[in-house]
Amino acid sequence: ATREKVLGVDHPSTLTTMNNLALVLDSQGKYSEAESMHRQTLATSEKVLGVDHPDTLTSLYCLAHLLASRHRYNESTALYERACAGYNTTLGKDHPTTRACHQHFEQMLVSQRQDSPEVPPDTALKSAGRQSANRSGLLHGFAKLGLSHSKENTS
Repeated sequence: ATREKVLGVDHPSTLTTMNNLALVLDSQGKYSEAESMHRQTLATSEKVLGVDHPDTLTSLYCLAHLLASRHRYNESTALYERACAGYNTTLGKDHPTTRACHQHFEQMLVSQRQDSPEVPPDTALKSAGRQSANRSGLLHGFAKLGLSHSKENTS
């Protein structure tokens, strides 16, 4: 709230803080609040920074990940496709963030298949532990990414 008052809602540092707050809300299990914050951050980022800006793509990626974790695979797929394509164009296919986005998209597709009725329940349970570990690592990675973007934006 302080950054928003001092810098304004459209400032890149404010957007990074909003994205990080959405990640915290997600980690606390406040999914609807996190989704709302992610959507607000994404809409403002697209308007202020443009659809292919790395920070906008991060907002898109975070929202895709949240929706996938809530088993909202159709919405998540569309967002992951946009984020992956944007990262390919903006950062290049070999950039670590691009590769991570593609990897998480692939993991979401596996989860989607495992959630389908044809998959035995024990297979889905085995993947749940891996998903939890991946989620924790992803949140940590996003936090680090947000902090590095924040430093760049305040210079």
